[in-house]
Amino acid sequence: MKDNPMKDFTVFDPVDFLKTPEDIQYYLEAAAQDEDPRTFIRALRTAAKARGMMELAEKADMPRESLYRALSENGNPNYMTLRKIAAALGMRVTFTPAKKAASA
Repeated sequence: MKDNPMKDFTVFDPVDFLKTPEDIQYYLEAAAQDEDPRTFIRALRTAAKARGMMELAEKADMPRESLYRALSENGNPNYMTLRKIAAALGMRVTFTPAKKAASA
């Protein structure tokens, strides 16, 4: 029987790298650039796990089950839910102008 070459690798969990508000900010900003909205929801869920789901639910003034449901793979949180979660993470939802393509 062959040795498993993957046995020496550890599982990557981005939660382990989201230590500061700036880490979370950059992580969410990067995820928001993806055209698939599920990417952002997954990133938001990861940030929520990094902060602690129970504590975040309390700060967002929402039941923990509702937070889990909103951030689940099938979740589709509305704008107010996103704002509550962002605020609980110490973030706010902002908009910036899209970069214009250079004219030739």
